Amino acid sequence: MRIAILGATSEIAKDVINLLGKQPQYELSLFSRRPELVSQWASSLNLSAQPQSLALDQFDYSDQFDAIINFIGAGNPQRIQQIGDEILDVTQRYDKMAINYVERFPKCRYIFLSSGSIFGPDFALPIDMNSRANLQENTLLASNWYSKAKLAAECEHRLHNHLSIVDIRVFNYFSRSQNLSSNYLMSDTARAIQEGTILLTSAENIVRDYIHPTDFSNLLITILNSAPLNTALDCYSQLPIDKFSLLNTLSEKFNLQFEIEKVGIDQNPTGNKSNYYSLNRSAASLGYEPQYSSLSGILAELQALGSGLSYF
Repeated sequence: MRIAILGATSEIAKDVINLLGKQPQYELSLFSRRPELVSQWASSLNLSAQPQSLALDQFDYSDQFDAIINFIGAGNPQRIQQIGDEILDVTQRYDKMAINYVERFPKCRYIFLSSGSIFGPDFALPIDMNSRANLQENTLLASNWYSKAKLAAECEHRLHNHLSIVDIRVFNYFSRSQNLSSNYLMSDTARAIQEGTILLTSAENIVRDYIHPTDFSNLLITILNSAPLNTALDCYSQLPIDKFSLLNTLSEKFNLQFEIEKVGIDQNPTGNKSNYYSLNRSAASLGYEPQYSSLSGILAELQALGSGLSYF
């Protein structure tokens, strides 16, 4: 199966490239703004074959792919704040490029990396089958631009219901290869463990569901092997976890030190999210079965970090 990866420098894309690239049935072509660096990085991996690395503007109709996976878009909270409404143009530009391709080659599948943030800033309850997007049109926050870009793309995809387009909504993800300088709960936590510093956190006991890199790649494979469909699927692990259960376990196993601080810590640029995860298990109907819970996945990746292991 020939697969085009758009946005090959994305952190999640790198995990996917490394995991799928070790399976000889997948032939990967990597598209990015820095193809030379991607080529050097990919050559350091123990892949079944060296993937082709090209600039994004080299993506055209000359190559015929069985699937396109689009990872383009800011995922880092600081980056989301920096680029603001520019994310709308970037997302639309490359999404349209992929749609045009599958219009010309309708047997090609298109998988788009979306976000749970399309449901808006209010996550007092987790998402379920009946949840609806509720973005605040008159509040022009950096978080809204990111969420609106993803929602607009999903709406566009449903209009092309004759094409095989699947949106994967990522809520929470943690990997040993993640950039620990990012301002996420888990990157802050992993950094505190590595450096032996004290993690400062708020008293709010938020709940998260972290998908493991292997489960995410297995979800992709499940979609690629399914009958063509046009829909959106939510990511999930075997079981979510609340913050203090997680931190207490990491304190026992990795000697994490943490302290409760006043309001201001744990603030997320994409909104306050007490229960940022989904109960929607639609992917199970395709055969997706996660191997990891949030806790077991995090423990495995932190153990790999501590052992100096890496996907790369």
